[in-house]
Amino acid sequence: MGENRIKPLCLFVIILLLVVSSISIYSWIKIKHEKEVLEAIHNYEWFQKYYTIYPDLYELSHVSTAFNYSITHNVTDEEMESILAGCYLRVRHVARMFRVLSYQVSSDHAKYQKLGDSFGRLEKFCLMTITRAGIDKRKTIRQNLETLDEISNLIGQLMEYEKPSDAPMELIENLLNVTEKLEYCYSENGGIACEHP
Repeated sequence: MGENRIKPLCLFVIILLLVVSSISIYSWIKIKHEKEVLEAIHNYEWFQKYYTIYPDLYELSHVSTAFNYSITHNVTDEEMESILAGCYLRVRHVARMFRVLSYQVSSDHAKYQKLGDSFGRLEKFCLMTITRAGIDKRKTIRQNLETLDEISNLIGQLMEYEKPSDAPMELIENLLNVTEKLEYCYSENGGIACEHP
């Protein structure tokens, strides 16, 4: 009689364990799916934010044209500062967005960080050229025309990708390296001296 009671109890425990296991597996699958959906939404939101800088990237991909024009047409100092200020505002927005993305989109942290650093250097170049005493704006731009043209071309190549995370690391590192070439030219004792920051 004792064995007859144990068999239904064992059967009940086994059925109960199967039900609990099924519920646990279902919950785990559902949570995993919800996590994937939330990650996709999170990444989509950040890529939407990336698209807010797209007009700035477009303008920056043509910045060398504006600087070439300023030199060849001998624009006034005020016009030169206006071009630099416009570049500064655009590149500042882009640099900050890439820095934010580097913290928010963990899967591509290194790419976004390098992009933020690249645009940060260009931001510093524009700001220092406008504000630092002793920097000869016209000579600085003339000295950096080739580098600015390279930067514009690399930004244009970056824009060919729907998302910057799709761009090859080689392109991003190339942009970072080219921005290191920017230099400032100072008027000293009737001459010009140029240096890297």
